[in-house]
Amino acid sequence: MKYILEIEEDLLAELNDIAKQSKTDTDTLVTAILKAHIISADVFNGFIQKPVK
Repeated sequence: MKYILEIEEDLLAELNDIAKQSKTDTDTLVTAILKAHIISADVFNGFIQKPVK
């Protein structure tokens, strides 16, 4: 499933700079940021919890 993401020009320019510094492409960087955001939201909402030993 593909999505179209509209990003403001100044934010896109910053993401391009970060991607160049990370030696990756902008799509990979944005995907990683979105995945991290989803995971952090799941942790915050209690859907992902630390295993109990």
